[in-house]
Amino acid sequence: MDVEPGHASLPPGYPREYQCELVLRDGRKVLIRPILPGDAAELADAIKTADPDTLRRRFLGGPPRITPALLTHLTVVDYVRRFALAAIDPASRRGVAVGRYEPAGEGVADIAVVVSPAWRRAGLATVLILLLAKAAAERGIHTFSASYLAENRPIATLVQEAGGLCTQVIEQGIAEFSLTLDRRARSAAAGTFAPVTAPAASARMRCMTPPVGADRAHQASELARLARRVVDTLGGRYSAELGIDVDAGDAEIERWFLAATLFGTRISAVIAERTFRVLSDAGLARIGQARHIPEEDFIAFLDEGGYARYDAQTATRLHALSDMISERYDGRAAVIGRRFTTYPALRAALDVLPGWGPVTIQLFLRELRGVWPGAQPPLDQRAESAARHLGLLGPDPAPPDLPRLARLAAECHTDPRDLESGLVRLTLAHHRQGMGTCPGGHLCTLLT
Repeated sequence: MDVEPGHASLPPGYPREYQCELVLRDGRKVLIRPILPGDAAELADAIKTADPDTLRRRFLGGPPRITPALLTHLTVVDYVRRFALAAIDPASRRGVAVGRYEPAGEGVADIAVVVSPAWRRAGLATVLILLLAKAAAERGIHTFSASYLAENRPIATLVQEAGGLCTQVIEQGIAEFSLTLDRRARSAAAGTFAPVTAPAASARMRCMTPPVGADRAHQASELARLARRVVDTLGGRYSAELGIDVDAGDAEIERWFLAATLFGTRISAVIAERTFRVLSDAGLARIGQARHIPEEDFIAFLDEGGYARYDAQTATRLHALSDMISERYDGRAAVIGRRFTTYPALRAALDVLPGWGPVTIQLFLRELRGVWPGAQPPLDQRAESAARHLGLLGPDPAPPDLPRLARLAAECHTDPRDLESGLVRLTLAHHRQGMGTCPGGHLCTLLT
């Protein structure tokens, strides 16, 4: 690693004031500087050659897949929202530690520190946290959060050294803490730190965490937090986004049937959503009513929603669908769920509807799980793909299934239907941007 990078090689916003030499408590010197894109090759080598225990502690499981996208994510930061420091042995000029923070909400950042085994227990991790806290305070961040294996006693000690005595949340084998940066620490950040010795380093911070929970053997707590971020960032059920409560009865199911019909067409979700609202404002509450709307009026509604290219075709199809629902189910789609109470029968009944196919059926029934007895479609393959991409199911090679997804949803206090829909959204968004270029896991570019 370059110890003193030249001006020409520095990226925009590079904070040179964070280049310093520290003396650790065992007397060794270490050089600290902000991370650079040129560190990618050495970082890749460090991940490849790291001992299994280091990787397990850092990534709460197995090693990540080393890709150009991952290395770019780890080494290209803006030094504001995302900040990373590298510690370098001045003798070998090799990196020995990395500390970083990543955005986790308004004014909140997740921190992570990894130190080479030969450089542990010398105060290096503590110093990196203190410098990260200084940088964070200067940039408007008021809280650090982190998750680590509960068995990782050195980290527990480090938390106490950095923020005083603190109670850790321990659940599913994962400990979590939240570190609130004290105002005095923010004021102190205006000064310089120059050469500092680890024994003298102290943090004016206080640790604020909930009470201790149950200590279990797995990493479900961290995975649940990632799952929750999917829903919070990308959204959950499409029906809920439209203000439809499918759990509230037939009238709401009728509205969802109409919306799902629109979503199933070859049009963007934005246009489908806008068109649904236009039709709702026009008084169309269920598909059975569509047959009474003159075709020219229907086309006008579709044009208003944005269906300019497919307006006549869609109007014809919706009229045909309305006719079939009226003839077979007395104009009410909600009757279908009561008449067909097994998934094969329900799927077959929906499959013959004009304009309906596997995508529309999957979407419609996915959000009716627990409402209609027959609404038991298999886990959406797009949700499965996203779950694998994020590593939500840990190292288990078994294919994900609905019970496992439901348990994960319970851990993150969300409806399983919201989690499945959020995962589908993630896959669809990645198809537009390219999932192959995303490092996945907690570094997924759609969630940072």
